[in-house]
Amino acid sequence: MSTVPSADGADASRMRLIVSLLAAALIFAFLFLRASAMLGDPDSWWHIRVGLDIIATGSVPTSDTYSHSFNGQPWIAKEWLSQVLLALAYRAGGWNGVVLSAAASISLAAFLLAWQFGKVLKPTLALALALGVTLLSGSVFTARPHLFTLPIIVVWTASLFRAAQAGRPPPFQLLVLLWLWANLHASFTLGFVIAAFAGLAILVRDRLSRPRLLVQWGLFGASCVLVSLVNPYGIKAILATFTVAGANEAVPMIGEWRPFNAARTPGNEAALLLMLLGLLIAGLRIGLAKALFVLFALHLYLVHERFVYVFFLLVPLILAPQIAEQHPCLSIGAWASQRRDGAGASPAALPRGDGGRDRHHRHRWRAACRSCARSGPGDLGQGRHRLRQAERPVGAGAQFLQSRRDADIPRHQDVHRRPDRPALSRRLCERG
Repeated sequence: MSTVPSADGADASRMRLIVSLLAAALIFAFLFLRASAMLGDPDSWWHIRVGLDIIATGSVPTSDTYSHSFNGQPWIAKEWLSQVLLALAYRAGGWNGVVLSAAASISLAAFLLAWQFGKVLKPTLALALALGVTLLSGSVFTARPHLFTLPIIVVWTASLFRAAQAGRPPPFQLLVLLWLWANLHASFTLGFVIAAFAGLAILVRDRLSRPRLLVQWGLFGASCVLVSLVNPYGIKAILATFTVAGANEAVPMIGEWRPFNAARTPGNEAALLLMLLGLLIAGLRIGLAKALFVLFALHLYLVHERFVYVFFLLVPLILAPQIAEQHPCLSIGAWASQRRDGAGASPAALPRGDGGRDRHHRHRWRAACRSCARSGPGDLGQGRHRLRQAERPVGAGAQFLQSRRDADIPRHQDVHRRPDRPALSRRLCERG
């Protein structure tokens, strides 16, 4: 079972909250500046109209009364709850209310992303990632029902993959979110797929050695289907996914359903290439299930541009624990240790001459981080040992540095000089 460097102290939790609120505030400010663009999709008009009719009649439609050519034909408002929310926002504040509700949902998703990233990554990296992936998904930020599902999909994906990585049963309380998702937007069937990939991670790692755990994940998958049936249209809401995706002649005519075009979104193309470059350079080991999910999300995005958020929001979300585990210098644990070291002794409180030892300690920390970044997957154990050696608190720094000096290890020798690295690493490990 893999472990992820983390920090559960009050400082880490406080900083995670600050970073998450900052991410939400910055995204909300960005959306406020481009409020008119959020109303650029004509679908917003009829979604609000359907919502107003549902409120007025107290029932959901079963036939098309909004189209001239298909008037009276069978039709379901599969996003009925989102349409009601948009209608309520419109009645409360006009188009400003619609924009406000959409921006609030996107900002909440950014908050949750930063919160999830902040559990395993340094605060600055968590903030940068949350802002970056949210902005990269900006092409779908129009006032439409799918925006209300963004916070749900973040929590759903993060919780299921975290449970799978820890070897725990799936949290059945998430089924409440799936029920809400099923009434907000037809993309709830994507939740089935995400749960299946998380369950596959359990199966690949443990095989059949934990049958009870596999049964629990199987029951969760069956419960997903049953819970999603609790909507005004029953099984028709699930079948609508296949109708839209595979048997609808109008889909190729709609811009958002067309394949990804790098010429129209060069920024997203650059982000894709940078992500691929990072994976190749870092040598990240993510396991079969996550690798297949990355390919699945990339396939969705390349085939239909509207699924840009599936790739840019969810792929970094599931890879973040592996990044923190295999590159500890980027983890929240490294940040917490540095904070601890800085609080242990201030330069003003150190005796004369101890400043050099403190600088040497910081040098050992940075050197250990560089070593972790350079080490291959097979060297992770040695890298973590060196990191633990460098994580000795400065509060006990006097005894630690004195013991290093008594051991005749040169304080200012770079432990990563190629000729001396193996021998010196062994000496540090033996004396550690």
